Amino acid sequence: MPKLETPPKTSASQALSSLTSISMLCWNTMLSTQHDGITTVWNNPHATPQAVCDSLGTQAADVFDEHGALTDFIVERCIVEGKDPKAHIKLPKFAFTRNQNGTVTVLDSPYVP
Repeated sequence: MPKLETPPKTSASQALSSLTSISMLCWNTMLSTQHDGITTVWNNPHATPQAVCDSLGTQAADVFDEHGALTDFIVERCIVEGKDPKAHIKLPKFAFTRNQNGTVTVLDSPYVP
């Protein structure tokens, strides 16, 4: 039986393969980062959520805002693609307040998206 030759990859098909791989890596990294952020604050075995927020000091609100923007992006993309956002993101356990001085206060009530 003759050996079948693989057609050579063109520059465009190599670029497509690379772009597809890079895009999937980016998406997976964003999901992982979103999950890690939630776990670090809300499921930390070594510190309470308020202790984590206190350690962030006046940077806490900015950190929470950046993480919220990432979460919003993931949710929007899931909706556009017809996917259930709740299957792709983690959410905080408790509600919280961003204070004017940049700190964050964790509340006793559950988080409601």
